[in-house]
Amino acid sequence: MNACLALLLTLPASAFASNWMRSEDELYFKAGFDYDTTSERWDQDGELTDMSCTASNLAHNQSYEYGLSYYRTVFGTFEYMDRRCGDVTDSGLGNLSFGMRGRLNLYRNGRTWETALIMPSDHSGLHGLRLGAFGSFGDIHTIRNEAATNFELGANLYLWEGTAPEQLASYIKFNIAPSDERRFFTALEGDYALVDRDKAYDATINQVENYGYDRLNLRIGYSQKVSLNWRMSIEATSVLMGRNVSKTNGVSLSFSSILVD
Repeated sequence: MNACLALLLTLPASAFASNWMRSEDELYFKAGFDYDTTSERWDQDGELTDMSCTASNLAHNQSYEYGLSYYRTVFGTFEYMDRRCGDVTDSGLGNLSFGMRGRLNLYRNGRTWETALIMPSDHSGLHGLRLGAFGSFGDIHTIRNEAATNFELGANLYLWEGTAPEQLASYIKFNIAPSDERRFFTALEGDYALVDRDKAYDATINQVENYGYDRLNLRIGYSQKVSLNWRMSIEATSVLMGRNVSKTNGVSLSFSSILVD
């Protein structure tokens, strides 16, 4: 039973929240659901193997961002997860994270650094620190009714307390906006274990990500304004290749708004 639950936990959530600085006293809110499923995983040698059951994960997540000033934005995230693999089920709160974001470029938004504290809850024995830097290049807003484009680059370093290996996570993302109401994006995310690369996952309920893994993940998404203040986003994800990680496919639906500006 513990081994099955460990297989359910082999795909962490996306590492990247936002590269955007909020205006002073601006409050941003986002909430949604993620679903993914898999019946295969890459082993420690990168060979694709069948799992003993078909795993599925359903998560509800919320994130909040608040502009302390022109130079600082604070944020927090949490999620509630329901996991299944055959007849085995498990549910509860995932990790909580709290952090701060600042400007790398004082005159342009989208180029930022961030640091976040990751706190364990019911279903994770991990806590640690996340350090990141992000850059956005181009203008996503439309100009003269023509489609505008930009791309983003970013990287996070995870420093875990305890036995979990340090992890480097990076991404590149391309955005296109045919109008202010509609936006499309595609992104590649990579994760790489920096140490303990020969360590297998620890098959216990409370040791999420307590192993070294590599992963290349594809995300494709679309967002649409549904009212003056609210935007709806849908995404599809697929793990293209990896080591010591599940071959997972998933979808997500979220809604976001600036509640106070």
